[in-house]
Amino acid sequence: MNPNHPLNRLNIMNAVCFNCGCGKSSAIKLCSNCHEMPTSHEDRVVSVCLSIECLRPENLEIASRYMRKKNRLPGFHEKVTVKAEKIVSQMPDNFQISQSFDFSGTFFEDNFVLDD
Repeated sequence: MNPNHPLNRLNIMNAVCFNCGCGKSSAIKLCSNCHEMPTSHEDRVVSVCLSIECLRPENLEIASRYMRKKNRLPGFHEKVTVKAEKIVSQMPDNFQISQSFDFSGTFFEDNFVLDD
């Protein structure tokens, strides 16, 4: 992924990857650029800090540029970290990147019929 690509601009960014600084659509999501996923508690808190849940869009852009230029995380105001901690504390401890669902015939009720 090219960080300068028009599709990676702030107007469609809802979060910034905690590892590489590229834009993402949500905080707790696999990064399409570096393929990192925030799975530890600390990484999840940082990821939520780097999202629209805690930062204004213009600050997300600044954080993204800073991370890509300096190769390190920006500092966060204590209020941002406290808010992110509250959000992360409501998340399940164990989650998977994706889950599979059983769409076999037993998944649906017996009388499920599509009319043309």
